[in-house]
Amino acid sequence: SAGLENGRNASDVISKLEKEGRLIPNEDGMQAGFEVSTDIVDSSEIDIIFNDLEKQEKDKYIENMLPSETRKVDAIPTEEDIDVFFTQVLSNKSFNPTDKPANIPGGFLIRGENRLKDGYELVETLDKKLAATNISDKVQFYYIKDPNPSTEEEFQNYMNDLPVIVVTGRDIEPETKFLTKATISLIGIIFVASFSVGALSFNEVLVDRLDAEVQAGTGDLSWIQALSAPTFFAICITQLVHEASHQAVAFKDKFKAGLPTIVPSLQTGLSGAVTPLMSSPPNLKSLFDFAVVGPLSGLIISLFFMYSGLELTAFMSPEAQSQLPSLPLQLLRSSALAGGMVEWLLGEGILAQTPTAGGTALLHPFAIAGFVGLISNALALLPIGSKCCIVYCMLIHDILQL
Repeated sequence: SAGLENGRNASDVISKLEKEGRLIPNEDGMQAGFEVSTDIVDSSEIDIIFNDLEKQEKDKYIENMLPSETRKVDAIPTEEDIDVFFTQVLSNKSFNPTDKPANIPGGFLIRGENRLKDGYELVETLDKKLAATNISDKVQFYYIKDPNPSTEEEFQNYMNDLPVIVVTGRDIEPETKFLTKATISLIGIIFVASFSVGALSFNEVLVDRLDAEVQAGTGDLSWIQALSAPTFFAICITQLVHEASHQAVAFKDKFKAGLPTIVPSLQTGLSGAVTPLMSSPPNLKSLFDFAVVGPLSGLIISLFFMYSGLELTAFMSPEAQSQLPSLPLQLLRSSALAGGMVEWLLGEGILAQTPTAGGTALLHPFAIAGFVGLISNALALLPIGSKCCIVYCMLIHDILQL
C-alpha cells in the first residue's frame, strides 16, 4: 500500500512510488516496475509472530470450551480485581499458585496446586474468602480442567487433566431479550392448545358432531373447550413438575436459575423448555443434578399420566370412549415405551391395526399428555450439540469417580 491509508487505489500508489523514485525504468527509459525491500526479518520478530498465532489458536479453543456468557466485554475482571483475588483469596494453604494469572478470553487463568482434600472443599473455602473481599460482586471463579489445548509433552507427563482456576465476570446471565423469550413461550402455549384441540379432530364422531352444529348454526362450541382442556392442563402440569424440579435443585444448592422458555413443537405441541442459569452452581455434581432432575421427574409424572389414562380408557364404556380425543397410530409407534404401554393395557396388536389410512387410537387425555411428556422429557435427556456432548461426558466421568 506504499504507506497509504487506502492502498486499494492503484493510481495513488503508483503516484507515490513515482514521487519517491522507487519506480524502476525499463530498457526504453519508461518506468516499468518498483523496488521491493528484501530486509531479513529478525528472528525475535518471527518468534513474536508465531507466539501471536499460538495465542490466537489457544484463545479460539478456550472460546469453544467456555460459554459465551462468561466472556461479556463489560464484565471482564480488571488487573486490580485479579490482584485482589490472587492475594486475598488464594493462599498456599488452599490453592497454591505456581504461575502468574494468564489472560484468556473473558478473564484470567491461574495454575496451581490444590492443598485441600478435594475440589468441593476448595471451592467452599475460596467462596468464603471471596465473600469477604470487595470484589465478591464483580468476579466469579471456576475450578475446572485446563481449557487450553494440551501439548504432546503434557499428555506424556499426564499433566493434561490438571485443574486450574478460571476467573471471569460475575454476570453470566444469557443476553436473550425478555420479549423474545416471552414471545417464544407464548407461541409454545398456543401450540399446546392447538395440539389439544387437534387431537379431537382425529375422532370422526366429534368431527361429525361439529359439522352438524355448524350446519345447524347453533355456534355453541363450548364442548370442544371442555373436551380439550384436560389434555392441555395435563401437559402443562407435566412441564410444571419438570421446571419445579430444576428450581428445587437450584434452591437447595444456592444458585439462581431463570424462568424457562417453552419450546413449541409442530408434532406434539411441546418439545420441552430451556431454563437458563443466572449464577454458577457450586460444583459439577450440582450442575449434573440440575440438568437431569427435570427430565427424570418429568418422565415419572408422564408415566403416571400415561398409565392412568390407559387404565381409564380400558374401563370406559363405548359411549364414553366415542367422546375421547385420539392420536395417529404412527405417532404412537414413534415411542417404544409408550407403544408398549398402549399394547399392554389396551390389547396386543392394537398399534398394528389400520382400519383407515394411517389409523388412530382413542385415548384418555391423561394418556395423551403422558405420551407428550415421555417424548419431550426423553429429548431433554439427550446431550444435543458438540459442546453439550463434551460437557455431558465430562460430568459423567467426574461423577463416576466420586
